Amino acid sequence: QARQVLGQRRRIADLESEGAFKTRLLGMVAHELRTPIATIVGFSELLDDPKADHRRYLQRIQNAARRLGQTLATFLDLYRLESGQRLELERRPVRLGALIEEAAEMLQVQFPGRFRLEPETGEVVVVGDEGRLFSTVLNLLTNAAKYGPEGEAVRIRLACADGTARVEVYDGGPPLEAGEAEAIFQPWTRLARHRGREGHGLGLAVAREVVAQHGGRIGWEARPPGQVFWFELPCENASP
Repeated sequence: QARQVLGQRRRIADLESEGAFKTRLLGMVAHELRTPIATIVGFSELLDDPKADHRRYLQRIQNAARRLGQTLATFLDLYRLESGQRLELERRPVRLGALIEEAAEMLQVQFPGRFRLEPETGEVVVVGDEGRLFSTVLNLLTNAAKYGPEGEAVRIRLACADGTARVEVYDGGPPLEAGEAEAIFQPWTRLARHRGREGHGLGLAVAREVVAQHGGRIGWEARPPGQVFWFELPCENASP
């Protein structure tokens, strides 16, 4: 009987923990959706003006809609991972160079002129889930622009050698301190230096799992005066 009582208490504790997680997740989703929805509504209303720059406004709307979709996808992946589920990847050939360019272009409105692409000559192709790899790249670029020195270029390098594609995102620092590098890939982790800025400490945790399920690795290294966040995936040789 004592075991039954203990088992019931554990089940109740698990349910309470799951309920708290869902409540927290729902609150974050509501918060994160406000900005892209407001952007879509605001620029849609401006399209009524015949003198408006329709092309620019439509680009803003498209970027906001894409960001909205990526935000929802990240939260859904987090829920699956917290529930002990593996991600269901839709694998197909993905051109990493084009993916990086698209992510950088999408962020130009928020961080104008911040991204400098330094890809190798030729295209690097991997087999993977394009949407989730896009979210991974978008997260690394956003973090570098958000937390790096304001106005300093974020440098992105892409290479493929010996069957491994490597994406590096360099920002001017300052580099992480001892112990922060591992912690930052854990869910819900917010570094003391980043508190007060937008974010929930989830993007890198999801990115690590996405890269791992693609058979790759993700990490960080100091490169004074700045730092590099990188990930590697199996790839075909760069094509001309």
